[in-house]
Amino acid sequence: MLKKLRLFPITTRNNDALPTYGSPIMLQTEAVSDELNSVEISITPVVKTKTLSADDKEVELKRDVRYTGTLRAYHVDADAAAAIFGFTKDANSNIVEVMNAAKKSFCIFFEAGTGKEVKYQKYLYDVKFDTPNFSFATDAGEETANLEITFTGEFVVIGGKQVRGVTVYSGKTGFVADEPTTVYAEAAGA
Repeated sequence: MLKKLRLFPITTRNNDALPTYGSPIMLQTEAVSDELNSVEISITPVVKTKTLSADDKEVELKRDVRYTGTLRAYHVDADAAAAIFGFTKDANSNIVEVMNAAKKSFCIFFEAGTGKEVKYQKYLYDVKFDTPNFSFATDAGEETANLEITFTGEFVVIGGKQVRGVTVYSGKTGFVADEPTTVYAEAAGA
């Protein structure tokens, strides 16, 4: 039950490497964005393992170092999405990489709910996208584009703590009733 996908581009980083975000970008129209299941996201932690040995004992330490994932969005504006990720269509409508385009980093925002009707909003603070994969389908006589793109997320260190993102639950401080215009950064004290 995901909806309301927004991407906040990281515009700068301060001396502590904390991101500053620009205005949110929508890949879908407002109507599509508000539909349940218009977005799918899967996240997998990347774990670093280290084995320590002393006095005939071994201890295995595990630590999350980053995460990977896949974002799927349905009925996207293909031209806008391609331009955002540093790609464009060539004369033959093939998606090609713009060689001088910098790989951009984003905060991903989406709204979701659980089986018990608990609504929440999620912010993933520092994500870099790979090459997008577009597929085209005809829906009610109209050609629509679907986007599938993998990403790598980095932890942001705030107050000595590794933070992947934040979850804000309905009815709590920071839950956005309408259009999200800024990134909620509870861990940063914002």
